[in-house]
Amino acid sequence: MSNTWSPIAGGVTAPAGFRASGVAVGLKPSGARDLAMVAAPPGASCAGVFTRNQVRAACVDLCAERLRYTGGQARAVVVNAGQANACSGGLARAQSERITADLAQRLGLPPEQVQICSTGVIGQPLPMDRLLAGQAALSAELAATEQAAGAAAEAILTTDLVSKQYALEAQIGDRMVRLGGMA
Repeated sequence: MSNTWSPIAGGVTAPAGFRASGVAVGLKPSGARDLAMVAAPPGASCAGVFTRNQVRAACVDLCAERLRYTGGQARAVVVNAGQANACSGGLARAQSERITADLAQRLGLPPEQVQICSTGVIGQPLPMDRLLAGQAALSAELAATEQAAGAAAEAILTTDLVSKQYALEAQIGDRMVRLGGMA
């Protein structure tokens, strides 16, 4: 059976129940958006591909552990851009756990259902006061709109000049299936 995939609007929010947001919290010197979140509906499955490198950010290990613990279940991922939260010792792990616990509380989720990604400058601790304060706006702006998906895609940019997002849909049997993503 051949199915035709058609491009649609909505990026990461195109699939039913997915919401996103992106805000500026001061991690990037430019003042651009630098904190994003994608929230998934109950029952969403999550998969990850993780580096095997011996040197990796604490958030990588935390996410892998949480996916094993939950059997591939996640309801949200928070992404900060501007500082990688890598190579700063045990502080990086503690910061990743604190960020995800704060966001989990705001969303009414257990912390192990929240994943975290960090990208940017290596070896600098995160400015936790700005980041945690920004999660209030991040949670408040969470929406299932094309604009929210665009804000999230913009917030994860590092050296890229243009945000990248895409969504597709296809009728498969009696179901309409939508895929959406950002990079």
